Amino acid sequence: MKDEKEIAKKLYSSYKYGGGEVSDEELLTREYKIFRKKKTTADTLYEQLAQAAGKIIKVKVDPQKKAKIEEIFSNFDYVITAEDAVALSIAAPIALTIFGLAFIPLSIMLTVAMLAFAGFAYYYLSNYPQHLVEVRRVKSSTEIILAVLYMVIYMKNISNLEEAVRFAADNLEGPLALDFKKMLWDVSSKKYASIKEAFDDYLVQWKKYNPPFVDSIYLIETSLVQKNEERRIKLLDQALKRILDGTYEMMVHYVNGLRTPISAVFMLGITLPIMGLVMLPIIGAFLANIITPSSLFVFYDLLLPLVVVIMILQILSSRPAAFPQINLENHPLVPPKGYFYFFGKPVRIIIPTILVFIVLNIPFLMYLIMPRSPVPNEMDVIFSLFFVLALAFSIVTYAKLSTDIKVKLRKEIKGVESDFAYAVFQIANRLEEGVPAEIAMLKTAIVMKKSHVAKFIGVIANNMSKLGMDLKAAIFDKRVGAVNMYPSSLIRSVMRIFVESTKESEKVAAASLTHIAQYLQSVHRIEEKIKDVLSETLSTLKFQASFIAPIISGIIVGLTAMILSILAVLGEKISSIGSASAGAGVPASLGGAMSFGFFEMSNTIPLAMFQIIVGIYLVEIVIISAVLASKIEFGDDSIQELYTIKKLLMYAVIIYFFVAAGVTVAFGSMARTAIALGTFG
Repeated sequence: MKDEKEIAKKLYSSYKYGGGEVSDEELLTREYKIFRKKKTTADTLYEQLAQAAGKIIKVKVDPQKKAKIEEIFSNFDYVITAEDAVALSIAAPIALTIFGLAFIPLSIMLTVAMLAFAGFAYYYLSNYPQHLVEVRRVKSSTEIILAVLYMVIYMKNISNLEEAVRFAADNLEGPLALDFKKMLWDVSSKKYASIKEAFDDYLVQWKKYNPPFVDSIYLIETSLVQKNEERRIKLLDQALKRILDGTYEMMVHYVNGLRTPISAVFMLGITLPIMGLVMLPIIGAFLANIITPSSLFVFYDLLLPLVVVIMILQILSSRPAAFPQINLENHPLVPPKGYFYFFGKPVRIIIPTILVFIVLNIPFLMYLIMPRSPVPNEMDVIFSLFFVLALAFSIVTYAKLSTDIKVKLRKEIKGVESDFAYAVFQIANRLEEGVPAEIAMLKTAIVMKKSHVAKFIGVIANNMSKLGMDLKAAIFDKRVGAVNMYPSSLIRSVMRIFVESTKESEKVAAASLTHIAQYLQSVHRIEEKIKDVLSETLSTLKFQASFIAPIISGIIVGLTAMILSILAVLGEKISSIGSASAGAGVPASLGGAMSFGFFEMSNTIPLAMFQIIVGIYLVEIVIISAVLASKIEFGDDSIQELYTIKKLLMYAVIIYFFVAAGVTVAFGSMARTAIALGTFG
């Protein structure tokens, strides 16, 4: 057993130095040079605007606040000062306020909207430095479980915290990897005496947001001073168990607290505003100068979505750690950003997006140019629905072309990850029997031939048999290696340990893989439990967005069409009464008031415009709900957000189209029947 431990130490030392050919100092210089070189120019829009504002507005910042802000900017490599940031938080709202006041002669509601945006700009910009920290924390939290997993895997073989941190940093890909490298650099530059001291200082920021992560690191640190090997291993196991169980508990509490906020978002952001629209045609007849199409657009399509977004940001601010998503940026089958493959050639996604919008808009464009009756009717709704359909399906087209390949690849890779623990266990059993690594992998692929992982092992086998590669090249070759087709950090790190350990001893490799398999099974169980906890809340949210909201919106549009038709008839009757009264000697002023009184149709919002405003609001709400659902389930992941938008928006707009058209036609027929029978006569 002692010999195997010595071999394991040699293995991980070999991993650390890349074969022993690079010194500590050279390694640090190469890996951490990013922390020694500071940029000297503002290369983000925020920095450029802040610098410009700082030159115009001179402010004094409290020394304590200044130190805190500039420490944040230093960590993010920003070249601006705290005074610049405060100046921007003042200048932007002032500019928006002045801009909004200029619209008073045109639209009061537009001015109100600009003032609301000015208030939001002040709130957002004044808290922007802290927002940077929150964004970094949220992105880092997606890798916390993997970070603990990698450290435990490393320290299972060799009890060295600094090298375990380096091992984790090398296999992580997000902000947490940079944080770990920064700690290592701070230790090498003598800012901290040891990695434990650096870690203890770093964990202060996580005590409030993720206590299980802090507890896990403390357990790992405690394992360093254990003289009993069994006790040391038990503490490492406990560290991984603590982060997994703690993450699950935090997610359960978070989901339990989601029900009321999500119900509030749906009621205040969807149900009540949309149902309130049914009264607008009548109110518009009384308040013609206030309830105009522009004011309705500003209120429903600008201000209300902004309020919903603010509510959602509050919901997401307390979201616990998530499991990281697979990065496909360098996958050979993924087209460049903003492109999709069409017959093997990359084409800009924006081209079919625009084409879909134009083609589906043709009926609405024809409606605009052909002569129309001044009296509202069903055709106003049906033709204008094509504009909303075009808008929604152009977004769906963009989302579909941006995500289809990536989602398919991710699903395949996640399938490999889910089967990977069992595959690793099978390989470890073969190695324990003394079977060579290559044969062990091939036999495992045969046993698991119907699983996803069989394809991954098949790529390795193909590279070895047809291309004559050794095991390491078959897995890690930059051009045809298996990890290129399955770019999972988890798979890559396990395969790296597997390849290096097989060079020393099958027994050492088997022992390492057995431990890893146990850990992977634990991680997978918790991930599935979290999905179960989230399923009910997410199903409710998606159902509300894709089914309930479009049905309510479609019914409101149909009711509004019927009300406007009735108002048109009433207006004609009142006008005829007014004319008859004037002929009978009633004063002209009274007759005019009756003719152009409460039910003058020119005062109401055009039916087509009303439907478009409702449709745009529905599209916005569905998109916002889709982003919320995606962030709750997957964290900060743009691919999943677009994919969720595509699914929900496609169903929602189809339901809305048919419900709005069907209800409008049905209610319109009812109104005409009632009028024909003399109900209003």
